[in-house]
Amino acid sequence: MASHPPSSPPPRRRRPPASTPRRDRWIAAALVAALTALVALAWWRAGSLDPLEAPAIPPLAQESRDDLAIQEARAHSTPRSGIGYATSTPTPKGQSAPARRMGADERKADAPPSPTPAAILYEEHFADEPNQRTAKEPEPKTSPAPRAAPGEVVPVAVIIDDLGYNEPVSKGIAKLHADITLAILPGGGASREVASLGKSQGKEIILHQPMEPAQYPSMNPGPGALLTGMDSDAIRRVLNANLAQFPEAVGVNNHMGSKLTTNRPAMDSVMQVLAEKGLFFVDSRTAAHSAAFAAAANKGVPRAQRDIFLDNVHDVNAILNQLRLLERVARDRGSAVGIGHPYPETLAALDRWLPGLEGRGIRVVRASRLLAPDSARAKYPAQRLAKR
Repeated sequence: MASHPPSSPPPRRRRPPASTPRRDRWIAAALVAALTALVALAWWRAGSLDPLEAPAIPPLAQESRDDLAIQEARAHSTPRSGIGYATSTPTPKGQSAPARRMGADERKADAPPSPTPAAILYEEHFADEPNQRTAKEPEPKTSPAPRAAPGEVVPVAVIIDDLGYNEPVSKGIAKLHADITLAILPGGGASREVASLGKSQGKEIILHQPMEPAQYPSMNPGPGALLTGMDSDAIRRVLNANLAQFPEAVGVNNHMGSKLTTNRPAMDSVMQVLAEKGLFFVDSRTAAHSAAFAAAANKGVPRAQRDIFLDNVHDVNAILNQLRLLERVARDRGSAVGIGHPYPETLAALDRWLPGLEGRGIRVVRASRLLAPDSARAKYPAQRLAKR
């Protein structure tokens, strides 16, 4: 029988690699973790962390106590009536602040913006250059205050704007034992309470009148705003309605208004109402070309204007630096006006700055004590702070 050579075994086929679900899960988890870390790093580098967690000016002696007060105030700072307020740090110069875009019905000239969630910003992002007057609208000449003599006590007015929404901080400001002027927004959930509390504490009350900003309608000045599309009758109607909410008010200053305050006819209409009611006006100077001071002088309205914004940076030490700058300006010019907002950091800074102030030759006075002309100051009630 013939023998056959043994045949070679058939080639072995390679099997596809077995599925490993556990390994896949580990890879997916690692990718998610890496992505999360990258997002967190980008967020941190963009400066989106809470301002209190970011590197700050070197700490002062009471910083830990201030931080606790700020955290407590933030925890209880819930807006009332469903209206929001800005608590973030200011947008970098040259960028507009993010805000809700309003509907067409809110842009009607006779219908000021209505209260809606997150509609209130405490401030515009201000250009702090001096007012520039045109040849057509020269600022009426007023005698400048003399430079303070050594050892003399010089006056500063501190106005806190935008009161009536952040209730805990608004009330904390009203209770400070100093002659701080309270500028209260119309329509706020706590506006009437703050006005009544301020009056009981002997504070000077003024209406913080919303006015159209240059970024309108993307930036909403809030309910009761005066807009450039309004005629004189509409301005009168809205302003009188707002003033009716605060019979305690002895004056007015502008909330926002970087567009409206540059409109001379609109400001003439505003000042006509104030002249008839015997009220004064403080120009917050949110526009370099504001016509408000000149319009007030033309109508015989007692007037003043802001020198320093205190809290464009929401940090206790930065605000203290601005308050010290306010002192220096007052010593140089004989007086000065500073404007702040109801941030927890502002309240903490004022609480630290006020004690011992007169020992440094500075006295806080109400805004009506720094009006031009000097003769107008006697028309308004003098300081009557409640006793501690």
